[in-house]
Amino acid sequence: MKKTIKIVTAALAAWILFCGSVFAEGNFTYQGENNLFSESFDSRTIASNSNGATVEQIDGRDVLKLSGENAHLSMKETDTIEYGFSADIRMSDASSGSYAGLSIGEDNSGAYRLLIYPKEKKAKILKNNTILAEKKVDLGDWNNVKIAVKDGIIRAMMNNAVVMTVYDATPLSGMGSSVNANGLTAYFASVSLETESSYYYENFESGAVYSVNSDEIRPAETKGDTSGEWVVQVDEGKNVMTTKGYSAYSKIVYPFAKKEQSNSSAVVLNMKNSDWNAEDGNGFSIYSRYQAGNMSYRLRFYGNSAVIEKVAPSNVVTALATSAKMNISSKNYYEVAFETINDEKGEVTLNAYFDGKLIVSVKDADKPYLRGDYAVECTGEVRPYIDEINCISITEPMYKLYAEGRKQKAVDVYFNDDRVDTTVIMEGTQALMDAAKVAELAEVTVTSNTESGLVAEKYGMKIEIPANSSVYTVNGNEVDMQATAQVINGVLYVPVRAVLEPFGATVSYDDEEKKLNITYDSTLLVNSTIYTKDNVILALEPDAKAIRFMKILGSEVSILGDENPIWTCYYVDNNVRALNATNWVDTSQASFPISYGQRWDMGNCTANSLQAEVTGTSYDENTGKLTIDYSHKDSDVTMYFTLSGQNVYIDSTVKNKSEYPLQFIESPTGWRVNYSKNNTVIVDQIGYAIEYENVNFQQYTEGYMFNGFIVNGDNPFFVHYVEPEYGKSDKKIRATQSEMKGPQENKGFFTTKKGTVVWAEQGESRDAMKVSIGVYDTLKDAAVEWCESNYPQMRTLDEKAQESIRDKMPHSYQLFSTFVKFKDMKKFADALPGMPMHHIGNKTMHKRTDKNGNEVGDYFDPFPNYFPPSEIYGTEEELADAIGI
Repeated sequence: MKKTIKIVTAALAAWILFCGSVFAEGNFTYQGENNLFSESFDSRTIASNSNGATVEQIDGRDVLKLSGENAHLSMKETDTIEYGFSADIRMSDASSGSYAGLSIGEDNSGAYRLLIYPKEKKAKILKNNTILAEKKVDLGDWNNVKIAVKDGIIRAMMNNAVVMTVYDATPLSGMGSSVNANGLTAYFASVSLETESSYYYENFESGAVYSVNSDEIRPAETKGDTSGEWVVQVDEGKNVMTTKGYSAYSKIVYPFAKKEQSNSSAVVLNMKNSDWNAEDGNGFSIYSRYQAGNMSYRLRFYGNSAVIEKVAPSNVVTALATSAKMNISSKNYYEVAFETINDEKGEVTLNAYFDGKLIVSVKDADKPYLRGDYAVECTGEVRPYIDEINCISITEPMYKLYAEGRKQKAVDVYFNDDRVDTTVIMEGTQALMDAAKVAELAEVTVTSNTESGLVAEKYGMKIEIPANSSVYTVNGNEVDMQATAQVINGVLYVPVRAVLEPFGATVSYDDEEKKLNITYDSTLLVNSTIYTKDNVILALEPDAKAIRFMKILGSEVSILGDENPIWTCYYVDNNVRALNATNWVDTSQASFPISYGQRWDMGNCTANSLQAEVTGTSYDENTGKLTIDYSHKDSDVTMYFTLSGQNVYIDSTVKNKSEYPLQFIESPTGWRVNYSKNNTVIVDQIGYAIEYENVNFQQYTEGYMFNGFIVNGDNPFFVHYVEPEYGKSDKKIRATQSEMKGPQENKGFFTTKKGTVVWAEQGESRDAMKVSIGVYDTLKDAAVEWCESNYPQMRTLDEKAQESIRDKMPHSYQLFSTFVKFKDMKKFADALPGMPMHHIGNKTMHKRTDKNGNEVGDYFDPFPNYFPPSEIYGTEEELADAIGI
């Protein structure tokens, strides 16, 4: 439901400080309406000054009933005339001339009244008994009716549409309010009085560009051609104001009835624009202090930036301030505000806001413009779509008020980039929507959608979501939804992720923008072979040669196989040997320098699951273990997928049948990870990440600390590998693709790759490194499992750190980042939860020695917990400050 922006008036400031602000829900990012009075009649008592009034129950709620001639009930006397009065009204037994309505500004001399005549289907604004404005209206069973007064401006709204606005140059000053009925039976519910700060407000729901009945405040249009005519049309299911087409020039001016009303004011638009990146000379503009003779301030949007300009007579334009570049979508609606404030020195402060953020601000002290109107303008190949426009009075800069109001912005939902008209309820970071709407988006078959819960099926998967529960089932396996399904006004609201993600959708919530993005390919799992166990969903291509989709429920991450092979074997044939005889390759043969054993694609030296024959498949539903056997002319491969809890364990065994040595097998191959745009992804990095009890010597110097580490909300998603291979003295090796300089120097010593095995000659079999994919409650849990799997003998931080700083250091999770100094890591501190353990690029923490104790260069410690650190990174104090708790 759209609502007008309200900003708390100075007279109420002390009351707010005492009682706390009350903010209303709505589409605007800022909501500052302050409730003065509300009545739901649930106490079933009414005031003694009533005439023909009783309290009854209709449609399950308590309502006030007025019947007879001149039925009247006083509601509340306020300390200001500037407020809005609203109620839900139902009328029956009407005859010609009978009415029901609301009175505001009431005292012994009269009142402003908004009266609804059901027989005539008319609404009228009256001052005492004089009609100021009237209009034909559409009526339903219940109608939400509102009258608002601000400094002589009276506005009438019905069912969320602004229907009439009129100006009274000699306004009333009474402070009472009442509900009225005459010649019919009227029912009133949800009566409310709220502060009012809008001098002008339109939401175009009535279908008209403006609702004003008074010349003093009627908007004035100018246009360069017929395409510049302002019209109301439907966009994304709502009425908006736009131009007929692309016009060279089109402007509409919104005047103030009294010029002093603009002293401290703002214009606020809920809008989108066809091109925020228009070239200079084109674009969308908002004018403040607009006067004849080109005297005004202008907020102009072009090139994805905003500039505040001063327009002087003869159209001399001076740029006062420019915002930084913004990332703005032409598909989204934003709240844009331009604020001008006079101060006691005679200077003017100008502030521009974009979705609640102050983007540019400047003060003008050089013959500033102190009065004037607001206007909006588009020039060139640009069309604005304005959902609401609001000219308001302010008592303090809006950035102070936005801080609270942003929390009340309604969440916008986008499905495959198209806006969805629906209501979202947030529970923490989880979004809930009407179960019927979510099921429609997922294209699932709904077998039950009641106040008891939702049951739906698709692709052989059945989800059951009970109402008032945070646990649901997928094919009978219980899963934590991280939010509770709720019934509100008879409608079941369910966590969006719980319904959509099992079927392959990606759901991402941007709290800053209050935007829910859903991406879904409804054909993704068609004809897939789907396995489910505990919280894991694994979908393979029908021939079991590629992973199509993997989902660990409880994580905001999904994995798409992109039809890439489940496994790929890499062999070192003669072509590869020749090309890699030295560290560098002629650029005529390769586009970049390569190292030994890396350019497998230069020869006929790979085999993968897409080229192989599947000779057997078995799945144990009790253990969740899937086994797939493949046969290829060069290798036989067996893949094992074990689904357990919130983990997937992937193993592979390979037998080399080729005449060429098998350097390694990689599995899985080339997956793609989808995740929320706000989450942090730490991608593949070469990290020298080997841990030894004896740090004086490293047999292998290259390694992956981990392949992928994704921080998503409260549940980290983590991928790591466990190696079966050992180096000299049975030391566990952690390594990856070769960076060696040639076969003569390093014969027989090849490093492993993610999910790989070390060298296998023809006829030999090897087990690949074990891949573990999982979701953990905390990053520390992920770190502990990784460390225990890979380095069971690793010492703790407390054992390694100097005693003087142990209490300042974190106690362990991994973050791999590239930086220059310890102090540069501080930017991660606020972004990541828990206790970070940073891993430092490809440079080193310590000097390295060979097996004889001779210094041979820098040594990289994957865990920054040997001290003192290398001085190139900074001091111990800087390290403690960067990653301390």
